[in-house]
Amino acid sequence: MGGAQVLKESLRLHPPVGLFGRACPQGIKLGEYEFSGPAAGGTPVIALVNLTAVHRHPRYWHEPARFLPERFGSNKSEDDDADGDGDGGKGKGKAESHPFQWVPFSAGPRNCIGQRFAMLEATVLLAAFLQRFAFALEDGAVEAEVEEAITCRPRHGLGVYLTNRPPPPPPPPSPPPRKHAHDDDAYVTPPRTV
Repeated sequence: MGGAQVLKESLRLHPPVGLFGRACPQGIKLGEYEFSGPAAGGTPVIALVNLTAVHRHPRYWHEPARFLPERFGSNKSEDDDADGDGDGGKGKGKAESHPFQWVPFSAGPRNCIGQRFAMLEATVLLAAFLQRFAFALEDGAVEAEVEEAITCRPRHGLGVYLTNRPPPPPPPPSPPPRKHAHDDDAYVTPPRTV
């Protein structure tokens, strides 16, 4: 399992922004309700998208409350139908079966312009932290209560302990400088400096 899978599943369960809005100039129809926007002579309509609800909807996610990074694995084939529902593995257990099923950075023309950089940076930082530290929860830790403001964050912090991992062994010594074939044995080529 890769770090990107863990990050994607973490962002699914705990998106950095829990709610975003979109203007609907043409209006919008939700079920039996229809709202006409300014282009149709109505009042401005703003649709709010609750990412927590989208990312945990049982229609799109098998066991939506569980942390299952395997959802984002790329090792499943088109023929994989482990749950036996005839969807070829693309149903509720398979992540991203709908283009707007996983949108922690929003979607469309107003999505986060830094999402690729954020994922790359988070993957590198996760790898660096896991190489240098061991993580442990404090005794009696429970799932963090989420405080939703402009961004989502744990209301009372996280009770996590970090302990240093032993440093990796030093690299093997470099070989001695090579001699030139035309030089006598007394002269050794000095190392290059850049």
